[in-house]
Amino acid sequence: MSPLPALSIIFAAFANAAGSTILKYSSSYRALPSSRPAIYWLIFIGAMALFGGSFPFYAYGLSKMKLSIAQPVFSVGTYVAVALAALLVFHEQYSLLKVVGLVVIIGGVLMVANG
Repeated sequence: MSPLPALSIIFAAFANAAGSTILKYSSSYRALPSSRPAIYWLIFIGAMALFGGSFPFYAYGLSKMKLSIAQPVFSVGTYVAVALAALLVFHEQYSLLKVVGLVVIIGGVLMVANG
């Protein structure tokens, strides 16, 4: 089987996570006293473009892969990317429990994908 469908699902997950991250940033930007409405709307539209742009890649991957594999890979890819963005961009704190939970989720998806 070609790796393209899996890469398509992974790309869609990261584009979806980037859309979430940029959407969060746009709301933070809008709250700044020095924010400009035009820039806010450009950031917001960019976030929506990433969300919308991710779905053709997701649909392609779904058309070529088993749903029971594609959906969990998309979900965990999105979750991991959002968790990294929250940590690196927004400096959110992660407890050991959250890190262990993330590792368990990734392990579960790997077991489903290889089962």
